[in-house]
Amino acid sequence: MNQTLRSLHLLWEVDSNNYPIARAYLSKLGVQLPKNPSPERVRCAMVEVLSKSGLTKVSKNELRVLRKNATEADKEAKHLAPYPINPSKRG
Repeated sequence: MNQTLRSLHLLWEVDSNNYPIARAYLSKLGVQLPKNPSPERVRCAMVEVLSKSGLTKVSKNELRVLRKNATEADKEAKHLAPYPINPSKRG
């Protein structure tokens, strides 16, 4: 088993709310996340990776609910996000 996958599983067991570290592990595993993902999106990606590897048992219904919550959180985050600043136009 991959050391990064073990670390992600340990993080899930100990502190599943540590999103910056979880994002780092997920990127090492090749998981594509949006630029600024919501915590729900990171949690959903963690559960998907761990369930596919067999380290965590998740029902299809639970996974569907996680995906739905992540999608809703992403939609809400788009509405709350500030307008992007163009670095070339800074004064």
